[in-house]
Amino acid sequence: DYIETLKYYAGYGQGDMRIYTSLDGEAFTEIAGGAISHRYRNMFRWQIVEIGQQAKYILIVKEQGLEMEIREIGLMDEADGLVAISSATLREGESEQEAAYLIDEQDQVPVTTSYMVDMYFDEIYHARTAYEYLEGYTPYEITHPPLGKAIITLGIRIFGFNPFGWRIMGAIFGIAMLPLLYVFAKRIFRRTRYAAIATILFAADNMHFSLTRISTIDSYSIFFIIAMYFFMYEYMQKNFNREKLWKTLIPLGLCGIFFALGAATKWLCLYSAVGLCVLFFYTVFQRVQEYRYAKQKEQQEITKPFAKKLVLTLLFCVVVFLIIPALVYCASYQPYANAAGGNYGLKEIWENQKYMLNYHSNLDPDTVHAYSSAAYTWPFSIRPVFFFWAQNAAPGMEGVLWCMGNPILWWGGIAAMLYLLSRRRKDAAKDHAMPLVIIAMLTGFAPWLFITREVFIYHYFAVVPFLILLIVYAIRHLEQRGKWGKGIGIAFVALCVLAFAAFYPANTGIVVSQAWLEAIRWLPTWPM
Repeated sequence: DYIETLKYYAGYGQGDMRIYTSLDGEAFTEIAGGAISHRYRNMFRWQIVEIGQQAKYILIVKEQGLEMEIREIGLMDEADGLVAISSATLREGESEQEAAYLIDEQDQVPVTTSYMVDMYFDEIYHARTAYEYLEGYTPYEITHPPLGKAIITLGIRIFGFNPFGWRIMGAIFGIAMLPLLYVFAKRIFRRTRYAAIATILFAADNMHFSLTRISTIDSYSIFFIIAMYFFMYEYMQKNFNREKLWKTLIPLGLCGIFFALGAATKWLCLYSAVGLCVLFFYTVFQRVQEYRYAKQKEQQEITKPFAKKLVLTLLFCVVVFLIIPALVYCASYQPYANAAGGNYGLKEIWENQKYMLNYHSNLDPDTVHAYSSAAYTWPFSIRPVFFFWAQNAAPGMEGVLWCMGNPILWWGGIAAMLYLLSRRRKDAAKDHAMPLVIIAMLTGFAPWLFITREVFIYHYFAVVPFLILLIVYAIRHLEQRGKWGKGIGIAFVALCVLAFAAFYPANTGIVVSQAWLEAIRWLPTWPM
């Protein structure tokens, strides 16, 4: 038979191997190109090796040091048809059953590569490290805190180490963001209509869709950021001068817990902590102002317990924003301790913090990744990140996966900001939510403007939920100005949903016509 390509799907490990062909089973000739170098970045992906010759026998020889599991092998002819393999034999004493495993799922050998079975983008770091946690291996990805990868292991424990298993937790958190934002918007705007608009817009954001379907840690960090701001908003609505102290501490405590989880997942959440700090002390300042006014009016029901309530609140913050996060952060390093045989303490954790800081601070600023982009370009969705490309698609067809925002939504967010700046409401000072939304956006975005190393548009994901709340503010303001405002809001939501549908193929990796992908390439900076 003529063999055009050999495809293999390998598990964990790396090394080199050589491939030989033969017509008689005696004389073997090595294929052109020499040793096949298989690295960790190639694991859990179908690899394609060019053969391009007649062969009856294929011999695969492991080079010394090759430590990986080949899970399936397939042979393809010139027309990408599957060539039948009659048998497989291992020469190093393994059982016939183990050899048969190499060719027992021939129906799974793909003509076109797919994200449905392959690791892609940063999954080779995060999903791989989750696997290492479970196996007790030394973790590879140590540039972020451990909790996010530990969450990934929950899906793997239940569904196995396969694409569904390593992606399901991110998808669950991505779905959970929608009701969380709904409740947040309902509390802010006090109307189901506006909460529904916010939720629909978030569901229609292409970055929310694509970034929560991949096994990275962004789903968890963004969920925790939304949750911590939601509970800070709940705290700001309460007042220990007028109600029982313990009632005010419940949302404050929940805010601290989600901050603890976020900080142990990704340092991105520490930026948001700055915003939480500003909002908390702004709220405390309001309570102090109320105390001064009550003192003038001799309102002892406020002035007498004030000092005690204030001190207890501050002490409570020390516990929930410092002590508990520190404990959660250190506890998240348990997989590191498991890999080190338990010999992993505070000293090693501290060394890892220095390593992370050095890594993120000293990436070569002159190195330009093909899909990196300056932070100031993110709101305009100028440079998406290219996640995946389906190899061997039919002529005129292509499968790609971009990480990008919904351009109508993001560009509409810019318009909403400009509109609200020009139409500041007189009662804005009474609205606790508007300052919170703005602070959340600033702390999620402003730090990236001062980072000189290469950065990527998906870092803007932390801003998107609050950008949507700002858009809903603008829609509400337009509706309050006249009936035509309601029409603008409906039209905008409809356009966002249509844009999401149009870009859906480019956010899922499904194979579609190249003409469609070219039609939705609105900017020359977008990948082909």
